[in-house]
Amino acid sequence: PEAAMAHVGAVREFNVKQGFGFLEADQTIDASKLEGAPEDAKVPAGQGIFVHSTSIRAGEGMVPSLESGERVRFDVQWTQKGVQAVGVVREDGEEIRPSTLHRVELKGVCCG
Repeated sequence: PEAAMAHVGAVREFNVKQGFGFLEADQTIDASKLEGAPEDAKVPAGQGIFVHSTSIRAGEGMVPSLESGERVRFDVQWTQKGVQAVGVVREDGEEIRPSTLHRVELKGVCCG
């Protein structure tokens, strides 16, 4: 599916163990131009946007994770369940680097 580019927002919540969470865009997203989306599809600013760990661009060998409040840039795509964030990176465009907290939480699962 076609993705709309470069929205900016913050992480509302992310569950590292379950591998998903929600982002909030700073501005309303017009999702109507996304492939398969209804003509009136919009995501109001502050509404939760689903994000899966596989949609996070993390350093090689790192377990993808996000921290609540972390500023991010992301694309969106339309899925059967609605809008989903993809290509999630830090607000400055760099890959997400999991914190020490996440490495401890995932001890034995991660590489670090």
